[in-house]
Amino acid sequence: MASDEYVPLYVQIGRHVRSQILGGQLNDGDAIPSEPSLMKTFGTTRGTVRQAIGELVNEGLVRREQGKGTFVQFRPMTHSIWNFGGFSDSIRGRAGLGVARVIEHEVIDVDGEPTLRLVRLRGIRTPEGDESIHSLDTSHLSLRLFPGLDTVDFENASLYQTLRERYGVHPHRTELSLTTVAPDAAVFALLGETPRSPALVTLRGHAYDGDDRQIEQIEIVYSSSIEFKISTTMPSTGD
Repeated sequence: MASDEYVPLYVQIGRHVRSQILGGQLNDGDAIPSEPSLMKTFGTTRGTVRQAIGELVNEGLVRREQGKGTFVQFRPMTHSIWNFGGFSDSIRGRAGLGVARVIEHEVIDVDGEPTLRLVRLRGIRTPEGDESIHSLDTSHLSLRLFPGLDTVDFENASLYQTLRERYGVHPHRTELSLTTVAPDAAVFALLGETPRSPALVTLRGHAYDGDDRQIEQIEIVYSSSIEFKISTTMPSTGD
């Protein structure tokens, strides 16, 4: 497993504070640890700490108040897209068997980092033997973080189960943006769509483990047969 020696200190500090906020140790309105405290904890300079805090400000997780400090501005709002997650996990218990067809499986260079690019068609085979394609999934994963991952046959293995069992890494959360796109002819053909099909829903973003470490870059293009159901829970604000 890769260690934090490859991760800039300001990123490590940001992860530390972000984890405290998202984990509930720091709540909306709480002051985050002071600059001197973070400097001591991470053995670094004020400039590095301020760079980390600046990133959190840009993300909207904290706000600076002149002469007072830096405070959390985070009110939990849960958006749950039903059945989203690792595909094999999401269909467990349902009638049918998850199937995958690997379209691309190659090692590429991303900013000097050896990276597995994995493109798969995902779907379900019914007990009667019929197959339906649900999505085209593209994953990028660091081979420095997951050495040997490029040797796994992902037509017969679950990606997230492999991360859990082989590397001891448990996908914990995702940050994704949802858009609609009009894919090119090759994507339409892979998903069994026609040029008259509507624009397809696409999710793009990243998956993180319990230590708030990015473990996967994700892009999922769903077929037009997929229906999304989204539930939202927001805390009462008294408004």
